[in-house]
Amino acid sequence: MSAFRTIAILGVAVVISTAAYSAHFVGQQILYLHHKLSASTENQSFATQWPLVEAALPKLEDQLPSSLQKATPVSLNNLGSEKR
Repeated sequence: MSAFRTIAILGVAVVISTAAYSAHFVGQQILYLHHKLSASTENQSFATQWPLVEAALPKLEDQLPSSLQKATPVSLNNLGSEKR
């Protein structure tokens, strides 16, 4: 009976130590992911960066050549007056 008792005590000790190591490992992973995914302190200081001023995008008309800018507008034809 003492051999069975010794094996049972060793089995319980192995299960407890495995659970403790697993909990420690999970805790380390949570801390790592928290540091990796949390916002840095630079992104949290909005007082010095507000309001954000950015340059406006250039207008499309300013980028076109001058010959394309002065094109005549397209007129619509009256479809009811056409012959079939």
